[in-house]
Amino acid sequence: MVSKELYDKVGHQANYKQLKCLVAEFADESTAARAKGHTEEAEGSRDAEYVRLKTIKPKWCAPRLSEPLKVTQRTDHAVRVDGKGDTWYHWSRCVEAPAPTRTLADTIQDLGQLNIRQTTEAPQPPSVDIDSTSEKEETTGEPMAAQEITAGEEAQQGTAPPK
Repeated sequence: MVSKELYDKVGHQANYKQLKCLVAEFADESTAARAKGHTEEAEGSRDAEYVRLKTIKPKWCAPRLSEPLKVTQRTDHAVRVDGKGDTWYHWSRCVEAPAPTRTLADTIQDLGQLNIRQTTEAPQPPSVDIDSTSEKEETTGEPMAAQEITAGEEAQQGTAPPK
């Protein structure tokens, strides 16, 4: 902490000037670095043949980027892609993408064949015997529910067999 005597000698204007110079130097350095990185990124993405579009409000189960789309027209700030109509998309919504190696029809055909293979080769679940029997059923041959009703009726009538 600065003592009151030293503060009175230097004054607040000198401190303010020093702080202002420090902030100006830092701002110049960060602006130059940001501008250099921004131009390199922009120049690299502006000559792309194919781009992917970022979704505006992505759902948790939906992809964040579209399929690769061919660039038909470009400007300094926007791009128009094939298959999306007359809409211009800003470069900030675009990500450079490599040219697709397969067509959409080939991909659909491959997925269809994969789905057919999985359904024909899928193992069947083991069969479960629903007709499991208890010891009472095995000894008397009657269903268990009938035994309980019969035993209850015999107890009420007093004709239950001795145990």
